[in-house]
Amino acid sequence: MKRIKFSPKQPMFTRLLTISIVAASFICGVLALPAAAQQDDRLSLVDIVVALRSKKATLPERNKILADAARQRGITFSSTAQIESELTAAGADAELIKAIREKSTIIKASAPAPAPAPDASFFQKRGLASAAAGDFKSALTDFNVAAELSPNEPTIYMDRGLTNFNLKDYEATIADYTKAIEIDNNNAKAHFNRALSLEVLGKTDDAYKDFKKASELDPANMAAKASVKRIDDDRAEKAAALAAAQKPQVPEQKPVETKPIETAVKPEFVDAGSLTSADATYMAKPVYSALARQMQAFGKVTVAVELNEEGKVINADAIDGPRVLRSASEDAAKKSKFNPVKWNGQPSKAKALIIYNFTKSENEE
Repeated sequence: MKRIKFSPKQPMFTRLLTISIVAASFICGVLALPAAAQQDDRLSLVDIVVALRSKKATLPERNKILADAARQRGITFSSTAQIESELTAAGADAELIKAIREKSTIIKASAPAPAPAPDASFFQKRGLASAAAGDFKSALTDFNVAAELSPNEPTIYMDRGLTNFNLKDYEATIADYTKAIEIDNNNAKAHFNRALSLEVLGKTDDAYKDFKKASELDPANMAAKASVKRIDDDRAEKAAALAAAQKPQVPEQKPVETKPIETAVKPEFVDAGSLTSADATYMAKPVYSALARQMQAFGKVTVAVELNEEGKVINADAIDGPRVLRSASEDAAKKSKFNPVKWNGQPSKAKALIIYNFTKSENEE
């Protein structure tokens, strides 16, 4: 609502009349129904939620105007505890809730059927839009409502889990992915994402089980395989260090002559692990697109690549990270070239991972 400036010489009656006219204009402008529904000017749930989130007046002013409008015009829906919870989260005060309850019990025989209340899909989609815009707190509110309306839909818990991860609430993240796994134990992405939060909290053993399960369910998940290998290597290194510390000192003995071990069969692709600029002869930088900048997308993108014997990237596939950033990461990987990967001293084809990190500072450039 536009701020009104009064002259000190204006009478109080004139000031009150002006405020009333502006308030009425706000009700007509913000709460007016579409032309096709002018014959029924009652307020719908969507009308009230949209008006509560408007920035045209202060929240107490919006609540007062909506409460008056609800009592004068009526509403198209029946009030329930769940709807009242959603309205309260959107900013409704006790007086507005009371007005809605008063009109909720009034049903006109000739009135058209009330519009259906928003379903779980509505809140889930709105939550995704808020998350894409970086408003994770609003997204979490919508995902909470969606989960109450549809408690057996795994994608809601997947979306809420990612939102809690961005809010750094790792315990809540683990609980969401655990619920998604209870509904569908073959959800490889849920196992992988839960493992990330478990590892952040230092629960490496549990994280290892989830990384391994994710790689078994989705053999193409190179990030899960790399995480399993990383933890295995770390465990082996620690075990070797412990064994060396506990091993008693023995006199040096003459080495026993042994026969050379036969060379293993050369694999089609050698696992090169993660590649960085230190392994490259040329490392292309991803182009941060206008769409990604508009969506304020950031985070890590993992690209699985295949190299030929000369170190040239012959295939690149983004397997994780924000979707709006994946195409640019794949293009950058294809333009890069690396030192040849060798097997038994000979150049060989290889598979590896390249991780691109898009930071907030790039969004603001």
